[in-house]
Amino acid sequence: MSVSRLPSRSHASTSSGLSTQELMKELELTRIKIKRLELEADAAKRIKEYQDSVQQDMEKLDELARSMNSRVLEFCPASNEQCDAVKRCVNSIPDPKELPIPVEQDSVINPPNIHLCNADARQDDRLLETVRLVQTCMGLSARQLPKFDGNRADYHSFMRSFMSTVARLTRDPADRFSYLVHHCEGEAAQAIRRCSVPEPEEGYAEALRRFGDPHIIATTSIEELTEGPTLRADDHKALITLADGMMICSATLKQLQYQNDLNSYRTIGAIVVRLPGTMQNEWFNLAAKSFKFKRDPTFDELATFISDKADAVAAQLVYTIGRSQTEDLNLQLERMFNLEFIEAACTKRAMSLNDRVTYERMLTSLELVEGHYQIPLPWKDGSPCLPDNKGLALRRLFVLKGRLERDPIFKRLYCEKIEEYGTMGMRSD
Repeated sequence: MSVSRLPSRSHASTSSGLSTQELMKELELTRIKIKRLELEADAAKRIKEYQDSVQQDMEKLDELARSMNSRVLEFCPASNEQCDAVKRCVNSIPDPKELPIPVEQDSVINPPNIHLCNADARQDDRLLETVRLVQTCMGLSARQLPKFDGNRADYHSFMRSFMSTVARLTRDPADRFSYLVHHCEGEAAQAIRRCSVPEPEEGYAEALRRFGDPHIIATTSIEELTEGPTLRADDHKALITLADGMMICSATLKQLQYQNDLNSYRTIGAIVVRLPGTMQNEWFNLAAKSFKFKRDPTFDELATFISDKADAVAAQLVYTIGRSQTEDLNLQLERMFNLEFIEAACTKRAMSLNDRVTYERMLTSLELVEGHYQIPLPWKDGSPCLPDNKGLALRRLFVLKGRLERDPIFKRLYCEKIEEYGTMGMRSD
């Protein structure tokens, strides 16, 4: 007798959870398939109704043509020979329904490069094209049109998206203007709403013209690049943002035929001033090489130069990411210490003996304990050994005495300050 082991409770719950998720996914897929079949059935129904209506219209046109032919023949006099000839010609025309309609006529009868197709065939082609378009739109996700906030540098990209979606699918100027207001915000929305007073066509044209002035777009795009703070050499994001902005500005102004404003010395110089000092020197070297060949450096060359430098900074960050946090903190403290005490290090000979001992202890006793830096306080273990500076004091006293004798104003101020120190208890007689 064999006893089978029951699966553990955790394993059963896991399998039930997975089966539930799979069932939910299958249910969702089934719903999507059903929805798609319903849309296809609805589209097929509408196509059938449209075909029936076209067929009825064609039959009505045939009946109208036959009735017109019979009426013309009834009112023509029988004695007239010309009318008899016309009757014979009309009677010789066969019924349109009995005629075999070819798909393509002979190239000798028809003009070259012009093909006559059956009306039903053309209608079927249009219906098939509509069905393909509906199926394609059903398979694509909804495209979100970006909002326009009045920034003229983004005008062309916004209008390209607007024209390819809304303006292509709507013919009424009022509808276009309504969609334009809906996709604008901030300053752009306020300015466009003022254009709703005139007729829709005039308001729509005025709204497009208000933010589409090429000169204003060019000026605004350049000012966004030239005005700003000086960038740091290790700021990768700021450098790559500047390079990308220059590329977009170049593409926009080339469409507006404003390349001369980009390549001017004023524009390039204003951008170079924002770069770090080392990058400025490197750019000046490249510009000097261009001047040797009697060629001015261009805006696109400067954008490529900044982009390469930003990539170099990014690579540097990748290779230095392996350093520990302690090493980075030690480097920062060493840099701060060197900057803060650079003057004291240069005047080490002017220190007293105690100051030099304290300075050496501070340099050698810095320790990292449990993530915190500790510096022991210097302790005087004996009487201080002061240097003999009596000569220096006498020379200072002699200089002070001479100035007091030569400058009465300085003597008066000096005496007032000494009296003030005496009233404050800081003078010892």
